Amino acid sequence: MATSADISTEESTNIKKVNNIIIGPCTCQLRDVLRHRIRPEHFSSIINTQSAFLPSSTRRQLKSILPENGRYTGNYDEMDISLLYTLLRNICNIKPHGKGWGKNPNPEDDSLSASIERIRKARNSIIHSSNLSTESLDCILETIKSAVKDMDKYLNNENKYEKDVENICKESSLIEDKTPDVDRLKQRLIEIHNLTTRNIPVAGVENGVDQLPIEQLFSSVVIQEDHKETRKRNKSKKDNEQNSEERKEVKSPDDILLKNGKPVSRIFMLGKAAHGKTTYCMWLLSNWCKALQPCSNGGSLGEWAVALSRFDFVFLLQFRHVDKSMTNVTEMICQDISGTDSNLQTAVKYVLSSDRHSCLVIMDGLDEWKPDEAVMKKLKFKGMPNIDNMSNCLIFTTMRPWRFSDVERFVLDNDLVIEILGLDDTGIEAVIEKVLENFYGLKRDTVEYEAKCREIKTKLKDETMRSFIKIPLLAVVCVQLWYEDEDVGDTMASFYVAMANMMIERAIRRNQTQNPREIQPNAQVIPANLMSMLSSKKYMYINSNIDVLIKFGMIAYDGLTSPKDMKLVFERHELEKDLSYKELQFGLDVGLISEREAPSIMTRKTRIQFLHKSVQEVLASIHILTMENGINVFCANFSDVETIMELSNVITFICGMCPSLANVILQRVVSVANDDIKISWHRKLHSGQTPALGLFKLQALWYRELQKRDEDNQITFYVSDISIDEYSDKGTIDMTRLILSNHYKYLKCLYLIRVPTNTEHGISNVELNNFLSNSNKTVSLISLSIADYFVTDRFVHPICIPTLKVLHLNSISIRDRILTSNIQNPFLMNMPALQELELWHMNLGDRDMGLNSEMINIQTIRLSRVKMTKSGWGQFVRSLMNINHKFSVMLVDTDIDQDSKETICRSPHINVLKNGLFREMDHDMDILMFDVHYNIRLYRRDNAN
Repeated sequence: MATSADISTEESTNIKKVNNIIIGPCTCQLRDVLRHRIRPEHFSSIINTQSAFLPSSTRRQLKSILPENGRYTGNYDEMDISLLYTLLRNICNIKPHGKGWGKNPNPEDDSLSASIERIRKARNSIIHSSNLSTESLDCILETIKSAVKDMDKYLNNENKYEKDVENICKESSLIEDKTPDVDRLKQRLIEIHNLTTRNIPVAGVENGVDQLPIEQLFSSVVIQEDHKETRKRNKSKKDNEQNSEERKEVKSPDDILLKNGKPVSRIFMLGKAAHGKTTYCMWLLSNWCKALQPCSNGGSLGEWAVALSRFDFVFLLQFRHVDKSMTNVTEMICQDISGTDSNLQTAVKYVLSSDRHSCLVIMDGLDEWKPDEAVMKKLKFKGMPNIDNMSNCLIFTTMRPWRFSDVERFVLDNDLVIEILGLDDTGIEAVIEKVLENFYGLKRDTVEYEAKCREIKTKLKDETMRSFIKIPLLAVVCVQLWYEDEDVGDTMASFYVAMANMMIERAIRRNQTQNPREIQPNAQVIPANLMSMLSSKKYMYINSNIDVLIKFGMIAYDGLTSPKDMKLVFERHELEKDLSYKELQFGLDVGLISEREAPSIMTRKTRIQFLHKSVQEVLASIHILTMENGINVFCANFSDVETIMELSNVITFICGMCPSLANVILQRVVSVANDDIKISWHRKLHSGQTPALGLFKLQALWYRELQKRDEDNQITFYVSDISIDEYSDKGTIDMTRLILSNHYKYLKCLYLIRVPTNTEHGISNVELNNFLSNSNKTVSLISLSIADYFVTDRFVHPICIPTLKVLHLNSISIRDRILTSNIQNPFLMNMPALQELELWHMNLGDRDMGLNSEMINIQTIRLSRVKMTKSGWGQFVRSLMNINHKFSVMLVDTDIDQDSKETICRSPHINVLKNGLFREMDHDMDILMFDVHYNIRLYRRDNAN
């Protein structure tokens, strides 16, 4: 830790004085020079044409600044001095000084480039130093003043920045004037983080404790790199190195803080509901505080505390607490930490932007941040707050997986994407031990403790139970229920209902103020499926308090579906509008909600939130099911796929509680998905994470919940898009197999990439073949994309789906052997709706592709790295002549023979075609494209799209 940087000695003050001049007037002046050379509205187009002149690291940095679509509308304020220098040097047509860019200019040189160079050299001279002598200070200031004066002349700004530099130089004791509260800020952070990590809300503790320190709750979780990181790592390996499709596990600090031996720039942690994202953030905060406050008993710090000690400051920004009108992360942190304390706000801005301080900024719950449309228009990137002047900060962001589709397009090479998958076996055992010890007060090594451990561990043999108990929140609840010999059910909904019942029971037992009433819920309001669940004797405490739970459910539902923004945190007066004092106190006593003072030093507002967002979601689902016409009102919120994903957990709970009404929701989901997902399947094949991919994973979870509760087996599978890959879980794969076998009525799009061919964890050749060769009119598939699918048997049957419009096949083969040799059936049959056919990296042998005059809608045929025998190519060329309307053909790196070339050349259907255009082409460079009845065109790949 560079704590010496905060000591106001003369030499440290000198270097901070220069640093403030560099990051203040000098950086602003260089931004003005860039504005003078390139107007911001023209920046995007110029970068697109001049990017080849920029270093690769700069191009990646610009990727995080430039919008994906449209023009750059910023003002260069997010650019630091290193990026500004690179742009001014490479794309602004500024004449190099006499010595050339990157070298010290001659003392008498007053050119623009010489002034820019001097500012850069001054910055580099102090960036890695902690002290600066007075003699050196005078020399650097003289250089800076000269450069700033010359650039002011160029800008014709009445010596604006020269005056700013003089004002800073005249100030005595700069560090006290400009950053008077750096030390106080650090102490404030330690106080907030200690308060937060030592008081984690919990429910159901026998002794009445409703908060525990993070150390008594946190257990080791499985964290792995995202599957795209695995593919990137394998792609970068040399051909003679063995590729491993196993995802790298994150275990040590270096696994998460370093990538390829270099510090990461940003970390994105993905995780499903209740899988421990927030708990992990709290654990990081706790370790940082430990590093600053070593154990009094002299014990050594753990490796994580040591690793986090490299950060001078660690900030936690929880999006559920953020003012939705704000767009800038620095402003959000200032409000959350310092309130209206202007001195602390100055300190926050200083340390976040200063090169002298290393900061870790933890942004928890990006999926919980939903600003209104007016705020969204001010964002540089959809779904991500603006991060300006924080180049020396490591940004750690957590979110649910569906939200990552908005963020991934500006992930840079030096960013790390990881996924938290829940507890491992060691973590589960740790949870059991911590619950017995901290919740029930059992001492280790006692007979009762050992007996309860064995009893609970025997229940983990059930596969369904193991899948649920990997979720940290449910693991804590599950152990408590098993301790009481309670039944936890076999669905997510039953888990949460059992948890709520236990929490109410414990509160009643502690307070001894209320006993369960022997009454039944209103059967006229509650659907039969939910009625049968809540009327069960094992849920008697929920049964007797259903009225107040429905009220909490209404508040939970209104918060999740608020038209302005998602509301997850409430002030007490907001809840008092709908709840009596007794009802509000009931929620606090039970633990459904928790009341905490806001951390801001000035606001001191009391905030109330539900125990966990998933608890808010299950209560909202109860409200929906008990509200008149509730399902239709709920479905009215589904404006697009993103909204569906935001409310996906609510749908999960409804499926587990009331299958009869869940079908209405699932039918609506398909309708919205068909209207909203309008992306090319070719683009999806190469982009990876897509809305459809995330949506189908959620649908698989919903239908698993339905299957557990559907006693009559009358489920209708309203699934329009199936998207799976080699990392899809077994439940998702099983759901796919079931739909492809006999539940494909509503299926429109099928996307498979690297899916195993074994029947245990994948889709077998027989299953896929039977589906693709099905000419039954009930198959309504429109788009089909399959990549890297290895067949163990030949595709004997043709692909026969009359409704199919788009077909993309990539690397369907038995290693290097021919896929379909000596087979009489054509490759395609009865495909009148087909519009786009694309085959990549395949060996078709001599099989007839099946192109014919019935394909009246065909528009594009693309063959890339496709091999065929001479007779196969001959058959392909002859089949092209059978198509009489305008269409396009692309051939890239094919082994088409000379006779076939000549046949095409002699064809009267093609106006212009020269043999010279048929050649071996580098598949990364050229694409040959010709239109029947039109001209041949040779495209560079850059323009082929």
